[in-house]
Amino acid sequence: MSPKKLNLKDKYKLLTRDLDWEFSYEDRKEAFPYEEFEGIKITDWDKWEDPFRLTMESYWKYQAEKEKKLYAIYDAFAQNNGQTNVTDARYVNAIKLFLTGVSPGEHAAHLGFAFTGRQMGGIGARVAAQMQSIDELRHIQTQIHAMSHYNKFFDGFDEFNHMHDRLWYLSVPKSFFEDARTAGPFEFMIAIGFSFEYVLTNLLFVPFMSGAAYNGDMATVTFGFSAQSDEARHMTLGLEIIKFLLEQHEDNLPIVQKWLDKWLWRGDDDGLHAAAEGHVLARSLGTLLRRCCRCSVQRPGALRHQNARLHRYYQARKRTPQSSGMVDFLSVHSCCCIPHLDTHCRRDGLAQRKVS
Repeated sequence: MSPKKLNLKDKYKLLTRDLDWEFSYEDRKEAFPYEEFEGIKITDWDKWEDPFRLTMESYWKYQAEKEKKLYAIYDAFAQNNGQTNVTDARYVNAIKLFLTGVSPGEHAAHLGFAFTGRQMGGIGARVAAQMQSIDELRHIQTQIHAMSHYNKFFDGFDEFNHMHDRLWYLSVPKSFFEDARTAGPFEFMIAIGFSFEYVLTNLLFVPFMSGAAYNGDMATVTFGFSAQSDEARHMTLGLEIIKFLLEQHEDNLPIVQKWLDKWLWRGDDDGLHAAAEGHVLARSLGTLLRRCCRCSVQRPGALRHQNARLHRYYQARKRTPQSSGMVDFLSVHSCCCIPHLDTHCRRDGLAQRKVS
């Protein structure tokens, strides 16, 4: 008789919770030194809930199916000279902004979640963080592969990682991820899982990719929508870590509240999203920032019963509708005025409309 097939709940328990063990000859505090680093108090790691109950077996199955479809479209885009279908020269500058500003951030998130997954004392949180680390590594790889075709015909793509450390307008996303990675594991989870994933990537991977389709760039559209299914899990993880910390101990509330105030502000201060969407997709900068406020203030109703509040950030945002001096500059000046982004002429000599 064939063995009984496990249901999803039992399989998830066997492949996550049952992989943990109790320490017999080593001190648990020495094994996870960063668990108490930030003053967070955890009473029961078994209270952690993964809404997706994703196991490594199902993870690789889903990702393999997406990869097969993704690279088939990449090949078709290259074979049919998809770069000739780009509608506007400004769009090429937009994906340069994306490659220099967003893709290195994906790699920073990959490294950060790898570290965080090691430092979490609960096996459920460790597995979730490690899977997100793999997701972030996949995202930067697919983004580089999607834009590598443009590197054959346009300047300004080949040294994006070198430029990431040297261009002034990239200092905001660079400092965002560097500050998050140098924080403790719980603050990192809130900074990336909530402020970046829940608020910013939700505004980036859907409207920006729709704009890419409007501009004829089906390769970028495909990797964006392929990553969006991963982002849904990442956003849920960001909400789960906040809910988990607030339910564990009442002393966690002021610490988590401070992080929410800090990282919501830091996330909205990222002007690259506003510049890319407002400049290229013909949407005003104010519209993007209002969406950011609406997304971050109105949607996470699951946190209200835990006494966490977002109104301090919201009131401050209403007093300062423009995010920063860099955002003001990028909203007024064309992206083509920025060094490294003005090389939008094609190498093959085909006509390409310049932007004044």
